[in-house]
Amino acid sequence: GSYTGGILSLSNAGILTGIVTTSGGTTLTVVDGKMDSSKTILTEADTDSVDEFGTGTLIKSGGSFNTSDLEGTWYVSSIGVDPVIGTYWICGTLEIDSSGNVTGGTYTRPDLSTGSYTGGILSLSNAGILTGTVTTSTGTTLTIVDGKMDSSKTILTEADTDSVDKFGTGTLIKSEVNTGDFSEGGCFISSTI
Repeated sequence: GSYTGGILSLSNAGILTGIVTTSGGTTLTVVDGKMDSSKTILTEADTDSVDEFGTGTLIKSGGSFNTSDLEGTWYVSSIGVDPVIGTYWICGTLEIDSSGNVTGGTYTRPDLSTGSYTGGILSLSNAGILTGTVTTSTGTTLTIVDGKMDSSKTILTEADTDSVDKFGTGTLIKSEVNTGDFSEGGCFISSTI
């Protein structure tokens, strides 16, 4: 499909609101969103004309990229949909070398079960478009259908499917080396909300 119209506005504080229409006749209403101070990333929460709701991350085009920009440890927060268990989240870390090979990492699910990332290969186009696969210790292969790196090369968003008919979306933030930040890695889970 395609986006065919609408109007969005941004307040002085970077708050996003407005509507977007699609070629399928759906009207998406951005209830609330926020632009970052670099003016290259937007997050938003939305509803639409068929009683669905969602959230998204938008990354402005620009910059020059190479697969080697993926090298490092990335902190992952993602939402998945499974036809059997419903919607769930995963958080953890993903380790990638300069050739795009997935070399490790761990994840935690809502029931506090854990697993690891055991392989896969990712690539990044000159425009910062992410594609590839990631495998897990359970034997699942995750296919990145589409993703995008921001111009600072520290944030990735992605949409994925996997080998057991699940689909999801996630945000990855690159670890700062030798700063002491996030020294524990993985998820920080509170027993109360």
